[in-house]
Amino acid sequence: MAQQPDLPGPTTSYSDPFYDRLEALAQRIAKRLWLVVLALVVVVVVAVITHAAMRDTPIAASAGQFIDAATKRMEADRARDPGERTTKLAEAEKAFAAVSADEAVTPYYRARACIEAAQLELDRGAIDEAKASIAKAKTFATKALDPDLDLTIGLSEAAVLFQAGDYAAAETSYLNVERATGLTHPDRQIAATIGAAQAMVALNRIDDAITKLEVLANRNDNNAIMLLSVAKKEYWALKRRQSAPAANPTAPETPALPAPTAPAPAEPTAAAPAEATPSAPVVPAPVVPDATPVAPAPAPVAPAPAPSPEGK
Repeated sequence: MAQQPDLPGPTTSYSDPFYDRLEALAQRIAKRLWLVVLALVVVVVVAVITHAAMRDTPIAASAGQFIDAATKRMEADRARDPGERTTKLAEAEKAFAAVSADEAVTPYYRARACIEAAQLELDRGAIDEAKASIAKAKTFATKALDPDLDLTIGLSEAAVLFQAGDYAAAETSYLNVERATGLTHPDRQIAATIGAAQAMVALNRIDDAITKLEVLANRNDNNAIMLLSVAKKEYWALKRRQSAPAANPTAPETPALPAPTAPAPAEPTAAAPAEATPSAPVVPAPVVPDATPVAPAPAPVAPAPAPSPEGK
């Protein structure tokens, strides 16, 4: 039987312009299949070589070391046993210290490691060590030239000052960050505003704190929904604290008891203070103004942005 020669046109009885072109293209690819396979092999080889070259760059290597240390921190946070958690936190702190001390790591990731180390040091109450870590981070940031990193360090420094009890300096630091953010970093700006307000509360300047948070009470921003929620809760909590004494200026007298066996409950002398609202991720816990001053709860350092090897 004679073989049918390859035809450039369609081989089926069904004729459609679109399918005819597809069939013609398939026939041409089939004739040059070896060329298609060779092109695929070349693409794969080039991709492997490019990946290996990028992996050996200083930025990629620095990001890898920082991510390894951050992974240890996350493992410590997930640990349920207190002893295991303490051990893993110590390992994470050593890992961040190693990253910050490695001169082969880029200044950006060395500064990021110092910020994370300061957070861990604050958690265990080592104020002086946290201050030293922030000072190192500021030194590395001058070489990194990253605006968001500078703002993060400013928030971290303010949190350290707040936990150290230097509320006036903490307020100044938060306000400096607030002014430096502009419109490019709304999340950092809101965090700085909340921190400044809580420093004012610690200084017993409730009216100033309410005025500061009032700007955020009616603000909507999809990039900082959680921080805005915290700001609004803080605002209304302070408003309730401010209005509670005026609503009950004097305590009513307790009525006479009709019988000794069934004493009437005494009426409240004043409105109960509002519940303390949770603090923002980058600001210290609020201080109740009408209570005896106590040391604030440990203040978490501002969360650093996710590691991005591109351009750092």
